[in-house]
Parts: sequence; C-alpha cells; structure tokens
Amino acid sequence: MTIRQVLWLCIGALLFLAGATPSALADKRVALLIGNSAYEALPSLKTPAGNVRALEEALAKAGFDKVETALDLKHDDLIRKLRAFEDEAASADIALLYYSGHGLEHGKYGLIVPIDARLASERDLGDETVTVDRLQSAMDGAKALKLLILDASRDDPIGGAKTNPLRCCILPRVESPDAGTLILYAAKAGSVAMEGSGPVDPYTQALVSHLFEPGLDLRLAVMKVRDDVMAATDRRQEPFAYGSLAGEKIVLAK
Repeated sequence: MTIRQVLWLCIGALLFLAGATPSALADKRVALLIGNSAYEALPSLKTPAGNVRALEEALAKAGFDKVETALDLKHDDLIRKLRAFEDEAASADIALLYYSGHGLEHGKYGLIVPIDARLASERDLGDETVTVDRLQSAMDGAKALKLLILDASRDDPIGGAKTNPLRCCILPRVESPDAGTLILYAAKAGSVAMEGSGPVDPYTQALVSHLFEPGLDLRLAVMKVRDDVMAATDRRQEPFAYGSLAGEKIVLAK
C-alpha cells in the first residue's frame, strides 16, 4: 500500500468518526420539574420551589435539551402539563419527570396531590389527586430511559377526613415497570422524607450532587444519593429505587 493510499484511508476514518460523533451525542433529553408548595387546604411546604430551581440548574449544566418547570399546580393544570410532556417525551430518548410536594398512598395506589385538593372524604381521591401511574404514562414515548423521581412523602399529616385510611408515603408499584424505566423515591415504603432547614431538602440536594456527574453511571449515582441522604438525616431517611434497566451504562450528563 502506497503512502497516498494510507493517507486517504486515514482521512476516510477521520471523516467517519467526525460524522459518527454527533449522532452519538444527539440523543434528546427532556425534563418536567413540578413543585407544589402553596396548598389551599393542606399544610404548606417550604422546599418544593427551591428543589425545582436547583434541579433546573443541574439539568441545564448536564446538557438536557429542554427543561420545563411548573410550580403550585392545581389539578387541571397538572393534567395539562402532563399531556404536553407526553408530546415532548414521544420524540425523546431520555425523559425525566420530577415531582416535589405532598404525596399519599391509598390501597395499592400512589397519589400526588395538586394544591387545590381538599380531600374532605375518601370519595374525593379520584377527582382531586393524580396517580403515580399517570405520571409514568406521560413518559411512555421515551425510547431509552424513563426516569420518574418522587420527592413526595412528608412529615405533615394530610387528608381532611377523620375516617380517611390515607397515609403520607408513596409506595412502590406492585407491578413491574416497563423496561427502561426507573422510579426514584425520596424515602422507602412506610417512611417520610424530611424537608430539612434549607431551601433545598436533603434528597434533592443529593440528586443535584450526584445524578448528573459527567461519565457516572446512573446506578452508581443512585447509590451515592442514598448514602448522602442517609448521612444527612442520621439514617432516618432511606431513599428507594425501583425499576427495570438494561445492562449498558446509562449517563444522564452529556
């Protein structure tokens, strides 16, 4: 092989790599961050707005293509946000949906609570809350990863009816999630998440610190988040992860 032929082969290889690199980084990443604080009939919360702002900044640094934030959503506004996010997720490779606010469990269902919920009786649950399943379905179209983060169980009691069999903590789903789905809970089943003393709660602070580290696999990041929260809360709060991921490495930061 002549020197000229070798040079042409090298040039061809470089052109191939140059063309391949953009496609390797072209995966679309979208996020919807929801924080509910100013409840009309339930105890207000102090950290959801700060949580959302901290995550928004972290996602921007991580190279997400679109990050939308929404604060203090009433029921119908929450549904509209989820429907709009469905369209974004349908054309994305990675979809991340984060919720910070009141959450509860009723039977086998995990529920999140819009700010206009009154929960005067158990019969109000279907009309005034939104199921965790509904949040998951908003990400169904994402091709590679559907990441749902629920910072949604709190110390404050919720539920207006004295006879309501309601609890403050969102439980993992009984059914196995679809492949490529990961659900992160601020606290394991039956326990609560602490708001802490600052504008960002310990769980979301740990997410910001580790979830978007360049080159760090998502599974390892989740373990680091758990360790940080356990240390920050004197082991009183233990995050929980639940999902079905493939074997390849998953990195959220570009």
